[in-house]
Amino acid sequence: MLHSALSTSWYDGNPAWGMRGFANDKVSREMGIGHIRQVRSIPLKECNTERQLGQYFHNCSTDFSPGNEDFTPQYAAGWKKYEATPDSSPPPEYRYQTSNELQSIAIDGQLQEYGGGGYCILLQGPTTDLIAKLQKLQNENWIDKVSLPAPLKINYNI
Repeated sequence: MLHSALSTSWYDGNPAWGMRGFANDKVSREMGIGHIRQVRSIPLKECNTERQLGQYFHNCSTDFSPGNEDFTPQYAAGWKKYEATPDSSPPPEYRYQTSNELQSIAIDGQLQEYGGGGYCILLQGPTTDLIAKLQKLQNENWIDKVSLPAPLKINYNI
């Protein structure tokens, strides 16, 4: 995803020196910092299945509605409960931000509308650092069974 969005090389494979901040089309210039914003639903506390089917289902989910969107202010890595301590700070990717904080609007999906807030990854820094950050979040299951849309937002001067 990042390689296709950011300018990394020319058609012949040579580095695209001097093209920092341009999209891979070498024409569109990135304006501002991109981000991936995740909307989450509140996980079900219990899963009621028929006894005979229980061995096949280890988790369940419900349809998303504005009433079951997760607005939990902060999680620890891996969506664990965050325990504040004086010598630690929470990971920013696990902090809920409102649509005003993100300067974002709701998304109209095919079946649902999703609010403009959520949990964000800022796409800022060298591509190698971004790839490492995304790999770390993938290992932590940042996108999991209660994740809803996770749109990529990059503004260009098209």
